[in-house]
Amino acid sequence: GLQLLLFHIYQNFSFWVISIDNADKFQFFSGTPIDIFCELVYNIIYDALKDFYIMKIDLKQLFNIVGESKNISYSINENELSAIRGYSFISPVDINGRIFNRAGVVYLEYSVSFTLLVTCDRCLKEFEREHHFDFEHIVVPSVSNDNDEYIVADGQSIELNEIAFTDLILQLPSKNLCKDDCKGLCMVCGCDLNVSECNCLNSEL
Repeated sequence: GLQLLLFHIYQNFSFWVISIDNADKFQFFSGTPIDIFCELVYNIIYDALKDFYIMKIDLKQLFNIVGESKNISYSINENELSAIRGYSFISPVDINGRIFNRAGVVYLEYSVSFTLLVTCDRCLKEFEREHHFDFEHIVVPSVSNDNDEYIVADGQSIELNEIAFTDLILQLPSKNLCKDDCKGLCMVCGCDLNVSECNCLNSEL
């Protein structure tokens, strides 16, 4: 992902990278000034981009300033969406919205748009279906007890990808039909009754 991308960028500058630490920082066996400088630059770039990559949003200023607002506009690509099992995303999930402080209360309002490849539950035909959902939440820095009414900003920040995944999965229909009047499959011969006819049921009578 991001770490590998930055690793390739770093290599293009012909610096000798010895190993990559699991803690997301580069390690160098050499302690020369150029290595120390390059490691510092890399880590600054990584830390700056990491929050954007996982869409972690700092809300400290929003909690403190009434009227403050942040716009949201980005996409979650198909590779990241592969972690959501049971669904086949054939487009990025486009997320647009804003987080704002109104009268001391922080609101998160956003919409998601995406396309799924789904299978009809009656005729088993695969088809594409576009979805668009709107969501609204109140975000709080902490709560005194467990509840599902608010999103709690851990460390005064939220991870928007995680929130979006949860919201859209709960919103997706449990049943998919290629069309409302889908006739399904013949229970005897298995033909698609939307495109052909059979006399299986009549002959049994």
